[in-house]
Amino acid sequence: KDVVPKGYVRFIGKLAEFVDDGIPVYMFTGNHDTWMFDYFEKEVGAVIYTDSIEIELDGKKFYIAHGDGLGDPSKSFRFMRKFFRNKFCQQLYKLIHPGLTMPFGYAWSRHNRKKKLGTPGEQYLGEEKEFLVQFAKKYSQSHDDIEYYIFGHRHIMLDLKFCDNKRIMILGDWITNFSYASWNGTELSLKKYIEDSCK
Repeated sequence: KDVVPKGYVRFIGKLAEFVDDGIPVYMFTGNHDTWMFDYFEKEVGAVIYTDSIEIELDGKKFYIAHGDGLGDPSKSFRFMRKFFRNKFCQQLYKLIHPGLTMPFGYAWSRHNRKKKLGTPGEQYLGEEKEFLVQFAKKYSQSHDDIEYYIFGHRHIMLDLKFCDNKRIMILGDWITNFSYASWNGTELSLKKYIEDSCK
């Protein structure tokens, strides 16, 4: 409610600039954004999604989500997810001074990132082991009208066709891949941002 993490003012300002220029900004909260609440809505004007959505674009149906918790069988992950989303735990954590809680949060996040980067967990595990792929396949059995599944969370770049007319795309990230998806009205593509590529 009262604390903005140090070092991200320019990024937040750029998002606000987009909104001020009439470019809508939609954000999906992930496992590191649990306590963002309504800050970006009030200060930036972004639209925040805390869950998955189904949306139709140019006559095509999309399922879009961050991806954490979808099909993940890990009991420890599910416990931590419930713990961090618990209202009582959130209220207790807010009582501790940010001078203690922010460094703790950063250290935990860095530890998790270092532990994952360069390990098999951050590489494509194959169609049978990727839980987001398995989730999309299972979900499509009862939602045949959805053609595109778009996720983040896994930090890998994946563009996979399944069931003949469906695709799952895992977007990678802005830390090591600098990747994103682009929809032009007829075609969905996975791209990498290259600085100064327009010059």
